[in-house]
Amino acid sequence: MAWSYYYDSWLFPIEISDRGTASILVQGMEVGITMQIKNYNGSLSLSVLQCGCNVKDLVISLDGGASWFYQGLINAFEDHIRAAVEKAIPENIIDGTSKLDSLLQSLPRSVNLDNISALNMTFVNDPQYGNSSIEFDINGLFSSATAKLSNSQKHPQLSLSCGGASKMLLLSLDEAVFNSALEVYFKAGSMHWVVDKIPDQSLLNTASWKFIIPRLYWSYPNDDMLLNISMASPPVMRITSEKIGATIYADMIIDVLHDKETIPVACISVVGVIRVFLNTVCMPYLNSRLGHGVILPVVHGFTLKDIYVLTSPEKLTLCSDVAFANASSLATLPILRSPRVL
Repeated sequence: MAWSYYYDSWLFPIEISDRGTASILVQGMEVGITMQIKNYNGSLSLSVLQCGCNVKDLVISLDGGASWFYQGLINAFEDHIRAAVEKAIPENIIDGTSKLDSLLQSLPRSVNLDNISALNMTFVNDPQYGNSSIEFDINGLFSSATAKLSNSQKHPQLSLSCGGASKMLLLSLDEAVFNSALEVYFKAGSMHWVVDKIPDQSLLNTASWKFIIPRLYWSYPNDDMLLNISMASPPVMRITSEKIGATIYADMIIDVLHDKETIPVACISVVGVIRVFLNTVCMPYLNSRLGHGVILPVVHGFTLKDIYVLTSPEKLTLCSDVAFANASSLATLPILRSPRVL
């Protein structure tokens, strides 16, 4: 590094200046810091419990100009300079921690997903620390996009596991999260569908029903039909160790399109239990989709790789590694390309 000084005064007609270079060698510096992250009213609070710095040896060497003179002054004050360094480093760390704490406090407490629903992002417990991991628990429930968040409450600590596998990221979703979303969209009137296109389109014509419901065909021959489906109550999802199920109560009105009119001809109350067996339908499809990588919405440029999807009573768990999205060399690794079917 370069040093220089310049002095000029009306008392002395002669200008005084000098310049040169300097080198600083720090040996045996140790910095220790103990930090704490706590849940404060639904947000994360970061604080420094202890912070210290110890410098074993500090050598400042000057070169150029009258460095031989200044070097003596620096050597005389070496202990004071070292003490100033040991004081300044913790002060800067604490100042940086304060800025990081402000950033954590500013994290959104709710994220609007659309004009109907919002995701409650408030923290509900203090972070839990493992030997090489840290766990954060958030409320995670869906609510109306216009509703105010309720005060956060303490929740039981979850027991998280990837079935013995070592993964970089573990995301666990309680079935209450899915059910809260279903309830919000039901109350918003979004669970109503008009079906006019199906794989076998001929079934939406009265001609296909003339032998099953002859009267329908006689009254409206060769007319197209619509299925008007509405949920009678919010669907309820249940997650077990073996499968994911949902109980659905719905009403289906069959409409006939006749002479530019829509005529309701039948109403069917549907009370059904849909059972999706993970090892035959849902999980293989989900793994095949996730196996290609999913862009993380919070950390730009990263993807999820080599994903496991596990279920346990009332809980769905996603275990994954994290990789750079644009690292072509990483794509050649088998562990990043092979989806796992459970």
